[in-house]
Amino acid sequence: MLMAFAPVMAQAPAATGASASSASAVCRLAVTALEGQGLSAEQAHLPAALTEALAAAVTDASGCDVISSADIAAIAGFEAQRELCGVRSDACLAEIGDALGVDRIVAGSVVQLGQSTTVTARVVNIKASRVEARAEETTSDPEALRSMAQRIGTRLFQPDAEVAISDDFPVLLAAGGVGVGVGVVVVSVGAAVAFSADAVLGDKNADRATKESAQGSGTIGVAVAVVGGVLIAVGAAVAAYAAISE
Repeated sequence: MLMAFAPVMAQAPAATGASASSASAVCRLAVTALEGQGLSAEQAHLPAALTEALAAAVTDASGCDVISSADIAAIAGFEAQRELCGVRSDACLAEIGDALGVDRIVAGSVVQLGQSTTVTARVVNIKASRVEARAEETTSDPEALRSMAQRIGTRLFQPDAEVAISDDFPVLLAAGGVGVGVGVVVVSVGAAVAFSADAVLGDKNADRATKESAQGSGTIGVAVAVVGGVLIAVGAAVAAYAAISE
């Protein structure tokens, strides 16, 4: 089980979800390729693609710079050692990190189970041989995988910022649902008033004053129905935005 590396070396302090280094410390970390589990032949590209998205987010969130894969390949016996480890051995990852000269390693997996895909990642502190932060998300939408990997990379180093983003989703979705619900009620009321007025206007026995009143009511009913339609459209747009942003 060979794993490619997208290592990063930081010039800024590493502020992980579990701890932060001092301002004078130099962050040095590597992002390993995500391990694919249960993937079909059509999904074979996912680990590499999602590792790229994860590494980019980690670079932005941690302030690290990406180094070339040639630097990793220059380490004698590295791949053989990595094959013996397996991605689940944090102690072995620590040995690899020591060989790379990094302080931390980000490792994880892409797991397909039924229609759902789960991406997990963790930050392993090399010197302490312990996990400093973990993040995991699941989706059934293939189009959402890249953004999901990016969110995971951000959460590993900036968990508070990610929580604030995630908390907007239920609020926006609820607001959109309320807008649609109110819009449906308003349309129903407006339509009922308009139809009632139309019935009066069509009544040959109704006097002129009654018909004039009904005509006014019908106009109001149509206007109310239009407002309800606008509320439905706005509510649906807000709900759709929440779903896309989630």
